[in-house]
Amino acid sequence: GGTARPAPFLENRHYRLTHDETRAGIRSIIDKETGEELIDVRAPFAFDQLLYQEYSGIASQDRHRDTAGTAKPVQGATRVDGPTAPAAVERGELFDVLRWNAALTAASGAMPRIEQAVRVYHPIKRVELVNRIIGKRPTATTEGVYLAFPFRVPGGSWRIENAGVVWQPFADLLPGANPNVFSVGRWVSSENARHFVALAPLEAPLVEFGEIRSLRLDDVGSYRPRQEHVYAQLLNNFWGTNFPLWQGGDFTFSWAVTSGKAGEGTTRAAQLGQSVLSPPAATIVEPHRASLPASGSLLRVAGVRAVVQALKRSEDGQELVVRFRETGGQTGTLVLKPGLLPFVSAQRADALERPEGPVVPVAEGARFELRRYQILTLRLKLR
Repeated sequence: GGTARPAPFLENRHYRLTHDETRAGIRSIIDKETGEELIDVRAPFAFDQLLYQEYSGIASQDRHRDTAGTAKPVQGATRVDGPTAPAAVERGELFDVLRWNAALTAASGAMPRIEQAVRVYHPIKRVELVNRIIGKRPTATTEGVYLAFPFRVPGGSWRIENAGVVWQPFADLLPGANPNVFSVGRWVSSENARHFVALAPLEAPLVEFGEIRSLRLDDVGSYRPRQEHVYAQLLNNFWGTNFPLWQGGDFTFSWAVTSGKAGEGTTRAAQLGQSVLSPPAATIVEPHRASLPASGSLLRVAGVRAVVQALKRSEDGQELVVRFRETGGQTGTLVLKPGLLPFVSAQRADALERPEGPVVPVAEGARFELRRYQILTLRLKLR
């Protein structure tokens, strides 16, 4: 017999990623900085594998079935049925990409074409996942479509960012709260004593931990995940309020992943989420005589780890306003100095930009105390 063909893979200084050809997903992601395998190889599904769950009942007639215990999964698509195309590797200066096509045909809401791509970036430590569902068939049969992210972070602690707040999805719930589905703002991460992983959604912010639990009500008061698996909820027709009874057409779902050493998770996750949801916007200008240097910072920040959430003219038109958000979960001091912006002083303000406290000169660095995850608003007086 011949020698088996090795599975397609991507590799750079950050990651080695191996394709799973039998399950149309990713088999392995090795973080080369930490040496950690990021995927649970014992998981029932591959990483970035599309899953289709079909339930008994018709969506328009069988709402909230689980309250009576009548909903039973009749099909769990643990494999991709239909024609598949071999994975192809493309090399580039900015990133390398692995592409493959698949189809899910054995379902009421069939997806005859699924295009999946994973990018491994060279300048930054990031993996991007792009999943395009083309020609999904609408159906009134109750269905849910998911992506599997079976991470491997033994004993890890989950954190979610949403609306500027970082919290733990199970420890911070009120008694009796439903732990089945959580909404992610910018990022979700898991970290243990050795390493962390972080995930940032672009189009699909709903996640479930441990297992697919969308319609489980029997153990909601006591459920805690036993593994660090995440399932992204992409589509469903579960609800009988102001949601469609069926969904069809073309859809794109994208995620970004990063990882690293323990102790860096919250800050790195914040950087990932910010860059995914608020990427830089390029502007093309005509050649002209420059009055500024070729590159430089508008302002300089040191001390506590923070991101700039806004830089704008104040509502009264008199000064500039800058808003910082602490991202590392640590109380500390923010030191602000001018850069290309010629401001001479800074002053605290409330959320309505009304001045609070003394005016502080910035030439030697204006210092402001910043609490964990706090949003700080400052008014900047221009020269």
